[in-house]
Amino acid sequence: MLVATSLVYVLLNGVWSISLLAFKFTDANYMTLYQYFLIAHALSRFIYAYNFYVYLMTGKQFRADLLTLVCCCCRSSSSSSAAAAANVRVARRDQAETAV
Repeated sequence: MLVATSLVYVLLNGVWSISLLAFKFTDANYMTLYQYFLIAHALSRFIYAYNFYVYLMTGKQFRADLLTLVCCCCRSSSSSSAAAAANVRVARRDQAETAV
């Protein structure tokens, strides 16, 4: 997995670096080089999303930790909203008792 990630990183960043050098230091057709540069730049940004999907597909421990993290966040947000709803009910009851 580490080798695959490293190769993709070198490939995508290498293409972007070479296109940047070609764009800055050659007198070839400006628009064609600029289009290649934009494509290479967009592909180089793919690296950041690529790592997440590689770990998701190949890392058993990563999937388990991610599931634990997501479930923990869901539980804490649902319990905090349940607590907030209970606080609202108590406040309304107190207001009703005060008004009577």
